[in-house]
Amino acid sequence: MVIQFDKISKVYPMGEKSVEALQEISLEVEEGEFLSIMGPSGSGKSTLMNIIGCLTRPTSGQYILEGLDISRLSSDELAKVRNKKVGFIFQAFNLLPRMDALENVALPLVYAGCTSKRQRELSGEILTSVGLADRMNHHPNKLSGGEQQRVAIARALVNNPSIILADEPTGNLDTKTGEEIMRIFKDMRQQGKTIILVTHDQSKAELADRIVYLRDGRIL
Repeated sequence: MVIQFDKISKVYPMGEKSVEALQEISLEVEEGEFLSIMGPSGSGKSTLMNIIGCLTRPTSGQYILEGLDISRLSSDELAKVRNKKVGFIFQAFNLLPRMDALENVALPLVYAGCTSKRQRELSGEILTSVGLADRMNHHPNKLSGGEQQRVAIARALVNNPSIILADEPTGNLDTKTGEEIMRIFKDMRQQGKTIILVTHDQSKAELADRIVYLRDGRIL
C-alpha cells in the first residue's frame, strides 16, 4: 500500500466551537491505483487531499505514506516528503506569471537542489512528453488554458513523484481540452503513477479504478 489512513480525523477550531472536517477516515490506496474522490462542498475532500499531500497533519489517527508515519513528522520533514513524493495539479493551474513554461516546471527541481543545467534538461524532457516542445519559452498569458494545465502537469511530474494529487484539473477547461488532459492522466496511470483525483464530474471520476464518496467528513 502506498497510502494507509487509520481513523484519521481533522478538527479546526472556530472560536469557542470546532469543526470536524474529517471523522475517523480509514482508507488504503495501492501503488499504481487511480482513485477518484467525490462529494458535495464541505464534505472534507480538500482536507483529505491536504493531509494526503502532507500540507497539513491530522488531528488524530495514523497516516502511513510508503511506510513512513507522516503523523509524527516535523514541518521541515513534511516539506521534504511533499517535494519528493507528491506532485500537485490544481484547477487554477497556479503558474507564476513572470516565469516561462520551462521555469515554472523547474520550480520543484530548484527546491530539490538540482543544478541549473539539470533543471533545464529535465524540464524540457517533461514538457516535450506532454506535447509542449514548441511552447517552453512562452509565459502563461501566451498559453491557452489547456496548455497551462499541461505545464502544471509537467511541473507535477518533473521530480518523478510516486503520487499525483489532482484537484478539479479540468474544471476550468472546455470539454474537448478536458478530455485531452484526462488522456494524459490515463497515460500516467499506465506508467505506474498513483493518481488521486478530486472531481465533481461523474464521467471523469468513472475513468478511475475506484471512486470514494465523502459526505460530512466520512466515507459513505
